[in-house]
Amino acid sequence: MSIIEKLNASRKELLDLGLRNPLINFRTRKGKVDVVDEISHEIFRILVIDNKKMSFSPVPDKALSDDDGELLELFSEEDADWSKLFSEDDGNTSDNGLAGRHTDTRLQTKMGASSLHARLLTMHNGANTFIQEQGVNILYLALGFLHWYEDDNSDKKRIAPLLLIPVEIKRASAKEKFQLSYTGNDIGPNLSLYEKFKNEFAIKLPEFDEQDTVDVDDYFTQVENCIAGQNRWKVSRDEMVLGFFSFGKFLMYKDLDHETWPEGKRPQDHSIVQALLSEGFRNETPLVSDESHIDDLLSPQDVNLVMDADSSQTLAILDINSGQNMVIQGPPGTGKSQTITNVIAEAIGLDKKVLFVSEKMSALEVVKRRLDAVGLGDAVLELHSHKTNKRALIDELKRTINLGKPIVGNINDDIQSLTEMRDRLNAYCEAVNKPILNSSITPIDAIGLYKGLGDEVTSLPRIDFSEMKDWDMGDFKSNRLRVEELQRRLIEMGVPSKNSFWGIKRTVLLPTENEKLKQMLVDVIKSVEMHRANSCELAKQLFLDEPNSNHEVSMICRAALRASEAPKLEGVRVDSGD
Repeated sequence: MSIIEKLNASRKELLDLGLRNPLINFRTRKGKVDVVDEISHEIFRILVIDNKKMSFSPVPDKALSDDDGELLELFSEEDADWSKLFSEDDGNTSDNGLAGRHTDTRLQTKMGASSLHARLLTMHNGANTFIQEQGVNILYLALGFLHWYEDDNSDKKRIAPLLLIPVEIKRASAKEKFQLSYTGNDIGPNLSLYEKFKNEFAIKLPEFDEQDTVDVDDYFTQVENCIAGQNRWKVSRDEMVLGFFSFGKFLMYKDLDHETWPEGKRPQDHSIVQALLSEGFRNETPLVSDESHIDDLLSPQDVNLVMDADSSQTLAILDINSGQNMVIQGPPGTGKSQTITNVIAEAIGLDKKVLFVSEKMSALEVVKRRLDAVGLGDAVLELHSHKTNKRALIDELKRTINLGKPIVGNINDDIQSLTEMRDRLNAYCEAVNKPILNSSITPIDAIGLYKGLGDEVTSLPRIDFSEMKDWDMGDFKSNRLRVEELQRRLIEMGVPSKNSFWGIKRTVLLPTENEKLKQMLVDVIKSVEMHRANSCELAKQLFLDEPNSNHEVSMICRAALRASEAPKLEGVRVDSGD
């Protein structure tokens, strides 16, 4: 399948010419307001030409049942004469012979006051939500409807709007009534109906180019001429409905028609369209690898960044500047919008153009606010939004051109200061990440390990590191293994000074000496037991407590020795005063 065939197949997926499309078959829908007993060309004059606001008139109370939601049977028929309902209180006549109710700024509806208010509130909120999310207004006042049938044998009448005026409904406060006004955007015929009739009935409905010269009655007459050969088809000129209509996908369908583009500029000639529909995108090599030091490749005067950017964002911007295709993705808060802002600033600095599109209006507004904040807002032109129309577009171009060339002061000093600061930061970064001597450990790693010790650091002994200065990583690892082995031994044996064998000089014990050592231990145990028994007996003779340690045994021995050296006291009165 060729690129053109694939492109046309994709275009057809955008085209909705089925009967579910309200632009083709406007069935009874809840989200609408029917306007009755009004004249289309007068409404067009008031809203568009005179640019006046219009309010809404509910149906008189006499035509409503008690619940204010249902019309009496007299006015529930499709062909009811609404003029009888609204004309009783209308005694005025305009200069052109029309009744006053047809030339005033009130749109007559067939809903009761409370139901009308609730419906307008719902439509107001729905229209605003769509604008906030997608930046497109889909609220239109449809003037004139075409009643048509799919074939001569069909008994189901289809109706489709003919002329659509983009409008908005607002109110000054919650207590005020809603008012309808023309947005200023392009007014157009029903493009979906135009395409359906051209494809299925070979009927080419009329179009118009100049918005300011639209003649509503003349347009309806042209439509009537086009459908003159169709049985039972008719134009209901003064049938009007306020409702939601969406043209977005159809406009994309029209834009992708290669026959409407100049030779050499058609969609299938563009490299990106060719890649999308045919050969795919080649795996392009980044201009700069992730391991490269950006500051070695870029100087401050070579970039036009207006917002903070880390290395990954800067690399992406460099690749974009070189013309590479890419996808930048990431969760919220990772800097995508500020990267887009920098991309646009770079393009402006390089005298390039940027088309920035998004499904969400909020994404466009975030970037626009960032550009405004850095003084680049005047370089942005809104091409597609609910705020844009041809006149506003021309006025904005005129205003921007009259601004003249931006004046930039001497920035050499700022660039020099920025360069010096960058070099200082890079020097610090290099220092903390450079291995200490031959250890392969960086200062930042060493500090992290040191902090990981916590409060134990203050109780550790000071170590002389002088002999470690010449160690390489091999020496460090081997000595670390020795320390770890020593640590395991200490855990198993305990503190050496408290060990039973502490102070023994012997370093070797042969297997042949085991029996001799065992016998010596037996003799020692016997001696110790005899020593303890004698000590206890001696303590008993001296009326002292039994000793529990060698120190107490020594004290008892000294006491016994002292007693044995005392003089004979037989026959001596020891209680004598002398």
